[in-house]
Amino acid sequence: MLALTGCSALTGESSDGGGDAAEGSPVSAEIKSWDPCEVLDNLQPIVDFMHIAEINSSDGQLTSAMYGEGLDAQALTCFGMVIASKFETIYDETKFNEGEISVGIIPWDTVEDAELSYEERTGPDQERRAEGGAGFEFTGEEELTSSEWDEGKLFVAQDDQSHYYDAYIRDGEWLLWVSIDFNIDNAITYYEANENKLDGPLEDYLSYEFTPEELQQWLIDEYIPQTHESISSRIPQE
Repeated sequence: MLALTGCSALTGESSDGGGDAAEGSPVSAEIKSWDPCEVLDNLQPIVDFMHIAEINSSDGQLTSAMYGEGLDAQALTCFGMVIASKFETIYDETKFNEGEISVGIIPWDTVEDAELSYEERTGPDQERRAEGGAGFEFTGEEELTSSEWDEGKLFVAQDDQSHYYDAYIRDGEWLLWVSIDFNIDNAITYYEANENKLDGPLEDYLSYEFTPEELQQWLIDEYIPQTHESISSRIPQE
């Protein structure tokens, strides 16, 4: 579930990413020229940590949406549907869990515009998310504080089928956005339906090599700080 775009926070900003913010900021101009999947290492750290089984696309590659081209026209985004994990059943069937991983960089021409975008995305946009799926509820909200950026938040949620992670940090006039969702492990349902035919406890049959709590802490401690540092190193210093 991709987060909403937050377009309403900025009066006059067009949905095609054009607006009036295309001129004036060297930082914004530099960021808008980037290929997001190239800059974001094709999200390989996320793929590696989650042990993603495969990218669920015709060419097995993530999609690189340049600035103004993607679902969120305010961002340049690297994203894709994935097979998050696979597991085998006693009937020689291969079952799997699906998900989506997405990381975006959102440039603005002024700090004030970036602040408005951050406020919209971490406020009203999150409220609208809660109106979506059956059983959807927020299970955690954490402030992401660092001397390296100005403000940040991580939202953790769950519905009847999936886990959701949605994080934003703002550094001056640009934002980093991280969005990850994946099925609640279908191996649990399989185990519960076949427990009398299986040997060993449920833990032996779980298909993820991490827990939701471990993913959350990794995002906070490693992925978000390291990705911010990588992006910052590409931005010309004034």
